[in-house]
Amino acid sequence: MNWQPLIEFFVSVGYGLLSSLVPIFNSEIYIVASQVGGFTEEVTTAVGCAVGQAIGKVGTVLALRRGSRSNLVRRLRERRDRPASRPVAFGPSSGPGRTGCWDF
Repeated sequence: MNWQPLIEFFVSVGYGLLSSLVPIFNSEIYIVASQVGGFTEEVTTAVGCAVGQAIGKVGTVLALRRGSRSNLVRRLRERRDRPASRPVAFGPSSGPGRTGCWDF
């Protein structure tokens, strides 16, 4: 069995995923460059990039739709809203009745 088309497909899917998330990586240029080099097949590269871009765009849309309801954002908000357990000292002037700033 020749593994080259399968490897080309997965590399193209990875590049398509990357190009859907980071705009500077252009999948059309990748497809043209792979054809100029003559080391890949057209269909494998184009379909792989399309599948990768679809996965990346769907993932982005789903992440944006969940937005503030995600567990990560909820934990960050709870951490921000929780009061500090003790005051933080910033220098030698911190203490009772002081502002916590350096006195000059």
